[in-house]
Amino acid sequence: IFLRTWTRVMPEKYYNPVTSLLEKSPEEWKGIRPIRDIRRQEQVPIPQKKDSEYRDIVREPVKFAPLRIPKKLQADLPFKSKPKDERKRRRPTMEQRRKVVMEPEEKKAVALIQAMNTMVNEKAKRRKESEAKRKKARDKKLAKEAEKFVEGNKEKRKARYVAQAREQAKRQRLAEKRGGKGKRDADD
Repeated sequence: IFLRTWTRVMPEKYYNPVTSLLEKSPEEWKGIRPIRDIRRQEQVPIPQKKDSEYRDIVREPVKFAPLRIPKKLQADLPFKSKPKDERKRRRPTMEQRRKVVMEPEEKKAVALIQAMNTMVNEKAKRRKESEAKRKKARDKKLAKEAEKFVEGNKEKRKARYVAQAREQAKRQRLAEKRGGKGKRDADD
């Protein structure tokens, strides 16, 4: 069972009596000033430690010591797992020179896998070529449409400018006929 209740707690009042009466007047007594205020008043800058400054972390690459297997453990290891100190050879080893002779079933399996890979590669090649052709045709079509659009806009603008010029000429003629009575701006 949880019983949540609230009660009023009155905090104790803090009282710091001045025990030293060396001050001239106890009424004007002031507590100790914070360092910040002293520095500001004396115009002393904040000291900065070299160790506290941020700087780039520079780490040298770790060089690991070579693996050393104790002689006793080496003796217990099978020959295949024992470390062998081999020097670089001028001629390839017997293992590298030997030819792998496959069984007839292995040959068939390898031939089948090669044939399948060839088919997949050919399909991918054809797909890429057809995509390239489609893209080329589409780009050509878009270029043609853009050209038509530009030409159409040119013609429309030209027609609009011709109509505006006619309208302006008409207004000027009407203004001249009136002989200056109630002139109107050509911008109307």
